[in-house]
Amino acid sequence: MAGRKPDPDTPYKVFLHKSHGYRYAATQSNVVKEDGVTVRRYVYWGEVTKDWVFIPNMRYKTATAEEKARLIFPPHWDLSAINGSPTACPLAPLVEAGKYETYLYGTPWLLKGIADKLGVTENLVRTFEDEGIAADVLAAAMFPVITNSNYDQMRHWQQHTWSPAQHLMTPSKITRLSQAIKDHHRMTFLKLRLAAQPEGALVACDSTTRSAWGRCLADIRWGANKDNPTLKNTVEMVVYSLTTHQPIYYRTFAGNENDLRTLKILLADLKALGCAELLVIFDRGYASAENIEDMLRADLPFLMCMKTNQEPVYSCLKQIEWDSTGLPANMDYYAQEHVYCKQFEHAVALSDNAGDGSLRYQLKINVYLDVQQRMAELIAIDHQIKQEQERLSECKAHPELSYPGEGFENVYHHRVKHKDGSCTWELNTAKVDKARTLAGFFSSCSYRMEGGAQEQLDTYALRDEQEKYFEAMKDQLGFCVQRNSSEDGKTGRLFILFIGLILRTHLRFVWSNTLKEDFPSSVDVLNEMAPIRLSVYQDGSHATTAFNDRQVKIATAFGLEIPEMSTSSRQKAELERAVQGPRRRGRPKGSVNKKKAS
Repeated sequence: MAGRKPDPDTPYKVFLHKSHGYRYAATQSNVVKEDGVTVRRYVYWGEVTKDWVFIPNMRYKTATAEEKARLIFPPHWDLSAINGSPTACPLAPLVEAGKYETYLYGTPWLLKGIADKLGVTENLVRTFEDEGIAADVLAAAMFPVITNSNYDQMRHWQQHTWSPAQHLMTPSKITRLSQAIKDHHRMTFLKLRLAAQPEGALVACDSTTRSAWGRCLADIRWGANKDNPTLKNTVEMVVYSLTTHQPIYYRTFAGNENDLRTLKILLADLKALGCAELLVIFDRGYASAENIEDMLRADLPFLMCMKTNQEPVYSCLKQIEWDSTGLPANMDYYAQEHVYCKQFEHAVALSDNAGDGSLRYQLKINVYLDVQQRMAELIAIDHQIKQEQERLSECKAHPELSYPGEGFENVYHHRVKHKDGSCTWELNTAKVDKARTLAGFFSSCSYRMEGGAQEQLDTYALRDEQEKYFEAMKDQLGFCVQRNSSEDGKTGRLFILFIGLILRTHLRFVWSNTLKEDFPSSVDVLNEMAPIRLSVYQDGSHATTAFNDRQVKIATAFGLEIPEMSTSSRQKAELERAVQGPRRRGRPKGSVNKKKAS
């Protein structure tokens, strides 16, 4: 007797699958393994509430239109959440209808306000074209900023703390979220962030190494890890805006990539992103003749720290004139930094792409001299020469001692010759003269940048702010080690980390400029906001506990609007006076009194 024919629609019929107290919308198919054993395979498309409301997950949201059309849902399920959130209260998307809940609200309220004010929320919605995914990404980004914990704890955190996410972020959901974020999402978001930069914005480019636990990542095969030699590492490049004080670009490279080789990719990405005119600051790790040529051809304004022993800087140092006291006669003294400085013009000629002509570019070479450092280095050179001569004389007087090897002149300042068992030496005057010429100097070069040597030194010093970004990433947020063991989800984890660091760097910037006198650190700002609570009532209404004076000051510093019922009349009056400005003391003018009398 023939069996019943299988229904071809069975793999696409969605049913309720309960597991560990959760209600999943799932499809089921049979998979035949290599040993011939048939096993059931569940594919989860979202959750189902007790009211039979289907809430799609990342798998459903990122599925193709054909995959979504094939799914067959039970007729009594509510599918309204597919195109919008089913919750009636946007402030507390996780609360069930008719249930009273209280959440910690102050800290996520502050970070959500920062994201809205900076345009991050809007950019995320435009990137993913889905408010639910944007809310999940934002919640995942703010979680390590607030807690400094790993994502295993996020679901428990959401049970007592409000977050923008539309559902509980379990580890599996965070994994699916990160795996759904692709590189085109990264480029779309970066394009939006770069478009918001003003023309001529000052940015700093640098890279750092980051350890990795996994052994299967393609980028960790080689490279020296300066943080933890026992672990493999990747290289993370970041472009940080010194104008808006936010990171605006990032990219990961293999652990053996140095700065010299990553600059070409940066230039290609900036061109593809269609960024506005940016003035980029580089450290001397990017300094090479080839990189300078690439930036000139791209017509990219830049300021770069240079090595003093490379051209054209070394030629400029030879033009320094010295007076009888040993001080430079043709350099200006910059009292603020206690250095002498001078700017030179240097013309660079490059062949055009057709090869039948030449293009000329004008570089500015800035040289700086620290007199105290120069004296210390000159003394060290003379001391080393004296020690070398004593060592060589000792070897000659005592034949039992071994002479230095053939590589002796590569380390010391003498040329050593071995012939017929004897050893002679002479001072390498060219090497000594060059070392003395370079002593105490440091330099930079710029293209399409205004200002003299002093102004450009002050501008270059601003890149120290970018080091705070790396400090926040590795220490304050605990991301010194990336926890991806495979390529799946690596792009998404870096994207979420980048969003969190935008919030963290802006938080630190506002604290350092307006709140530093009242709070010892930016973490104390978050801790001060933590006690504020949100109450959600059975009818869907909500209320926020009152802000104290310190919390009002924090909200005002970030330019955020405080909930209406969370401030007293006195605080409202103070806020109004702060907007209107301080009142002038004393009696009004006579004309004012006359108007009142009339």
